[in-house]
Amino acid sequence: VIASNIGGMAELIEDGSNGLTVAPNDPRALASAMRRVAQDGGLARRLAANAHEPENIDTTARRYLELIDTIAPSRIEAA
Repeated sequence: VIASNIGGMAELIEDGSNGLTVAPNDPRALASAMRRVAQDGGLARRLAANAHEPENIDTTARRYLELIDTIAPSRIEAA
């Protein structure tokens, strides 16, 4: 994955580990990243090997509820 380094995708990508990030609205940076992948035959394989499937909505909701419980357990018990 090559994505802009802002927003939701930037939160999922570790630049150089499971994808590449580039500055937003920078076509030269995007072209450079694309060239890098095209010229380094193993780069795409290394990035893909570190890729992971994003959490589904149930997992995300459960993780947030657990976080809220650690922050304010009394509020949840009162509800």
